[in-house]
Amino acid sequence: MLGLLEPLRTILLAIEEQIVLVGKRLEEMCEVALPKGMGTVIFEQMEREVCDWNRFDTRKQVGSYTGLCPSEDPSDRRRFQGSITKHGNPRLRHMLIECVWLLIHWNPDYRGIVKWRDKLLEAKASKKKIVVAIARQFAVDWWRIRTGKATPDQLGLAMKELPAMSG
Repeated sequence: MLGLLEPLRTILLAIEEQIVLVGKRLEEMCEVALPKGMGTVIFEQMEREVCDWNRFDTRKQVGSYTGLCPSEDPSDRRRFQGSITKHGNPRLRHMLIECVWLLIHWNPDYRGIVKWRDKLLEAKASKKKIVVAIARQFAVDWWRIRTGKATPDQLGLAMKELPAMSG
């Protein structure tokens, strides 16, 4: 019987080691202050999709990477902006849009939401289009925060308090 259980014991020890590593990683994640409405799962997914926010030099690069930029059709002296290009990272785009829906509820004083609040409250307005516009603004603002170009206070983002570290 012990011979049959020994391989399972080895597997359980490896799993326990992984659980300890994940626990340490979760403790590290708590060191980053997050906006009210953004959970650690969305934060971690966004960080893994982008990898390094410092690789972007301008806000246009951030918008292009997310695929949240409007398409354009310039002709003669007019400039028509259409729907978003969707040429960027689709996983990041979906996370940003999900995050904005949460921010609308939990962080209503964020400048992107304040800018579009009147349109959001109108019955005729397309809320999805407005959320995409706010998501584009939030992506740029989050890039500014993650690279130290701006503080959450400057952008009107209320942040969650960091939990007190025990031990």
